[in-house]
Amino acid sequence: MKKKITYSGVLFTILMVIFFLPMIQEHCRIFNFIPLNGVTQKAEIKPLTFENYKSGKWQGSVEKYISENYGFREPSIRLYNQFLWDVFRKTFSKTVVRNEDDWLFEKMFVQDYYESLQYTYSDDPAVLKDKFTKEAKRLYFLQEILKEYGKQIFVLVEPGKGEIYPEHLPKNKKYNRIKYLSAVDYYPHLFDSLHVNHINVNTWFKQMKDTASFNLYPQTGTHWSNIAAAYVTDSVIRYMEKLGDKNITNIAIGKPYESENRKPDADLEGLLNLQRDIHLDKPNQYVDITIIPDSTAIHPRFVVVGDSYLWNVSYIVPLQKIFNKCTYWYYNSTIYWDSTYKSTSEITDLANVLLNTDYIMISYCSATIYNLGNNFISKALLSLCYSNDQIDSVVQSIEKEIMNSSEDMEDLKKKARAKGMQIEDMVREESYNRLYQNPEKYFVELSGNSIPLSRNKNIQK
Repeated sequence: MKKKITYSGVLFTILMVIFFLPMIQEHCRIFNFIPLNGVTQKAEIKPLTFENYKSGKWQGSVEKYISENYGFREPSIRLYNQFLWDVFRKTFSKTVVRNEDDWLFEKMFVQDYYESLQYTYSDDPAVLKDKFTKEAKRLYFLQEILKEYGKQIFVLVEPGKGEIYPEHLPKNKKYNRIKYLSAVDYYPHLFDSLHVNHINVNTWFKQMKDTASFNLYPQTGTHWSNIAAAYVTDSVIRYMEKLGDKNITNIAIGKPYESENRKPDADLEGLLNLQRDIHLDKPNQYVDITIIPDSTAIHPRFVVVGDSYLWNVSYIVPLQKIFNKCTYWYYNSTIYWDSTYKSTSEITDLANVLLNTDYIMISYCSATIYNLGNNFISKALLSLCYSNDQIDSVVQSIEKEIMNSSEDMEDLKKKARAKGMQIEDMVREESYNRLYQNPEKYFVELSGNSIPLSRNKNIQK
């Protein structure tokens, strides 16, 4: 009888400890655990109503809330992830791929290296070649029109980790489709033939990889390394000087030195939420950057439209000391470092915004360049050639085409429900997408090989 009481008491005590762990963790300051990395949504318990109880929504919300708020959740998850990593060489991450030598890659770079991301957009290489050719031609038109106003635009063709370090990629056991077309290889040929301003960092990194004394990409990160970002920035500034025939403030790059991982060199490792740091083949190297004083240098206004590579540059380069204004149009959507706009959707007079800058850089890597500019090129070209009224008139005609198609409307109704949008807003969004994807269809002047002569009459001289 005593043993039964003892066992019951122990079991009761364990259950109570587990039950009160969240309160213990919350109210005891000694338990300050490092938050888990990754995107999370705060779990909330739905109101206890008859309908919610009957449908099971209340029970489901309680279960989710408990799973997100149980005591000592952070260390327990990290310990479990470490166990999977050490014993089974596995992770729960859907985006991070691990190689046998503990080099980490973002999944899309592995996929692009082995079979190309062309299959995400089309199974037919000819379709993609046509898409790339049209985009490059639009960019050339945009470049030449901007020159009329004394503005410069160029492309920074960023590499991808898989392109530079294929020897560290996981062995190809999954991807077996033929690699017909790679955008990071095809676009530069188009740029050369059309005389589009660009810097091909992908080719540059491949050439210097074997002779460089430092890693161009960190072992556990997805973007270029600290030192690589520094040298790219120096080259970009010098290229801008040549392009615009201007003297711009330059940077001085110090001597490399070894150090522990710095943000964001272990951004992929951080997503794994491990208990211990991954052992590196060799320590990462870093450089310090200083501004070269030059009273004759100008401080131009600079807009960057691109993917996440610029973040690494912003951590090490004092951009505010080089440029009068530097704004970051992240995937041509969210706008950073701008007191006027938070999103490109807020800009109603794109032409004059562009003409109020000096340099524009479109910056995409091997895995993101398939969608070069994220419609920025078409939008910018249209805004310089045509007024908002002309563009709106075309959009309205596209809306009528869509609404007269039962098939289109049925498809858009499903998309609207999935996004929680009104069907009218969904139709308008689709109309703009069709215009930006194929502006030549609606403005015939853009389909030729000559630079368009039309100009937006509302451009401020």
